[in-house]
Amino acid sequence: MNREKNKITIHIGFHKTATTSYQKSIFPNLENVEFLGRNWKGVSESASLYQEICEYCFNSNSDERNYERINAKLADLLETKSILISDEWFLSDYSGFYGVKSCPWQMKLRKLAKLLSNFEHEVIVFIRSPLDCLFSQYCEFKTVGLPDALKSFNRYLNSNDAKAYDYCELERYLNTIFQSVNFVTFETLISYPVSKLYLEREVLNVKILKSELEHTNNKVVNNNKVQVKVVKKGFFAKFYDSYISHNLRRKLKKIKFLGDIKNYLYSNKSSIVTVPLDEKKIPVEMERMFSNAEAFYQGKLDYERKFEI
Repeated sequence: MNREKNKITIHIGFHKTATTSYQKSIFPNLENVEFLGRNWKGVSESASLYQEICEYCFNSNSDERNYERINAKLADLLETKSILISDEWFLSDYSGFYGVKSCPWQMKLRKLAKLLSNFEHEVIVFIRSPLDCLFSQYCEFKTVGLPDALKSFNRYLNSNDAKAYDYCELERYLNTIFQSVNFVTFETLISYPVSKLYLEREVLNVKILKSELEHTNNKVVNNNKVQVKVVKKGFFAKFYDSYISHNLRRKLKKIKFLGDIKNYLYSNKSSIVTVPLDEKKIPVEMERMFSNAEAFYQGKLDYERKFEI
């Protein structure tokens, strides 16, 4: 990151903020930076040290011996280059991808802060208007079976996961446990060349390449409601997507009967879920609950627009 001393940068989310695009196209290609992040191909193909970090931070019953081991590995790596850690699940209670007993996102962040306390570090948070992304996020959570206890979007808005979207409180919390915190808006992230200029000057201090970053949800309008059809993955589908490497998947495709078994388990053990949103009631409640967060977001966006050229 072209600084006198190598440091650790931690990107903790949010979901639905071009995170996957950055993890795929930008973060792994930064000069003199070791990317320890969520690989878009699946957990099994991500760096082993990254997996150790997540298993420690996301597990409510972590072994402190793992802390010492990870700390030593980070110190060794920092001797030669800076480090970028990226995983959007730091801001969610869910930890199912890693096969560990989950813990609240606040605990995940405290454990991460402890892990980094001996090193110079900075936290980056990609944010989006909460009024634009909360319903989209809820729909995505449905695909992994996360909100089984949250039978409605309204209950999700009152969950611990949704508390992370109170950006004012989140900023205060992060500043109490980390050395430095930087928020970047979704509009800036997907607006080239503004994103390139802002990230290079203010956040990463490295040269980055242009990439296609924006992705959206497919919504279906029906009788004054918005509803989204999502595939709620079964256990096999979640395991297959997270732990089966792309190389192994290609081999399985060449063996017809194994491919047929995979397709059966993948499709028949998953289910299509239609998630409705009552546009007349829910947005009013959202605006009330997240008015401060929306003002926080707009303030950050106004600042970043100074970098438009």
